[in-house]
Amino acid sequence: MELLQNPYLSMRCSAPVHLSCESIADSTDNRLCAGVGGILAASCNKLSNHTWLTSAIGAIGLVPDTRRERLYGDAAVHMVSNRRAGLWQDPKQLASALIEATAHGEVLSYVELGVHTAWTACTVGAYLSRMTNKAFHGLAVDSSREHVAKYTADLLERLNMRFMARNAFDMLLEQQPHLQPQQPQQRAHVARLFDLCFIDADHDYMGVRTDYESLAPRCSDWMMQRCTVYCTGLHL
Repeated sequence: MELLQNPYLSMRCSAPVHLSCESIADSTDNRLCAGVGGILAASCNKLSNHTWLTSAIGAIGLVPDTRRERLYGDAAVHMVSNRRAGLWQDPKQLASALIEATAHGEVLSYVELGVHTAWTACTVGAYLSRMTNKAFHGLAVDSSREHVAKYTADLLERLNMRFMARNAFDMLLEQQPHLQPQQPQQRAHVARLFDLCFIDADHDYMGVRTDYESLAPRCSDWMMQRCTVYCTGLHL
């Protein structure tokens, strides 16, 4: 019998799921399938173990970037050669964020704003779907699906996620009421559109601020793209 890293997980971590990759001929698609399949098939103990999750995310592959270690740290060895593949995240930071986001409650709805290849969206969707016994759904939002391969889009749908164009997403938000109570103590009682939001679209200050202000009344918890002080190597 496994001892769970976080005993709370025993109440809501769902059973492992098998994702078949044998029929996938393309090596890039197969890599994504194998990596996401590893998360879907992992034990609850592994899913709550930061070291294991960091390794599993890194092994899926990272978008090639000239900043290498400055961006990814030691995980830079996992960069792939294809710029239309990989996650554009530091595996250690993403693993920490996912474990923290699910440590005290379920995440049943997720939106990622700015998905590029959508490999991060598939990875996060696989993890979140395992960390609940209830129905999970998510959105992968970007201005274009130019970098999203057909297999990746199909995998998103298998994870009960779907790609949505940015203009369509903005229209969706406009149709929703602004759920921002006046009193801070009331905020915990206000229903949000999404349990977890990840902002990774425009990387300039005003772009991030605009995205945050648009989503803030509609999200319970947050993740944002990493911030790095390159001169010191400090990760924020």
